[in-house]
Amino acid sequence: MTGPARGTTTRMTDPTTPFARVKIRTGALVFCGADVALIRRDRPAGSHDTPPGGNPDGTSEPGVIEWVHYRDAEDLPLFPLIGSAISALPAPGAPPGDRLLLPVTDANYTWV
Repeated sequence: MTGPARGTTTRMTDPTTPFARVKIRTGALVFCGADVALIRRDRPAGSHDTPPGGNPDGTSEPGVIEWVHYRDAEDLPLFPLIGSAISALPAPGAPPGDRLLLPVTDANYTWV
């Protein structure tokens, strides 16, 4: 299966239309002892947290850096859904176990 011609756009809401590329936002976990740095962004519909990283389109959105104990990450509205993976680490510097995360759906994430 091939995607649309270069330079054209397709709506991601149409599941029958293939697409040629997906923008990926990269992020990193930054630890200081047992605390992890997260960016909290407050929006009218609610707050959400993300790890530090760049937006794929080069834009920025203001936020507040918060240092949170890594075991408390599971209870935060984190995007992507990495809270349980962070909390499951045996120690802050430990390598992650299963690197596969749950898919983000309307059932497990509140979109803000």
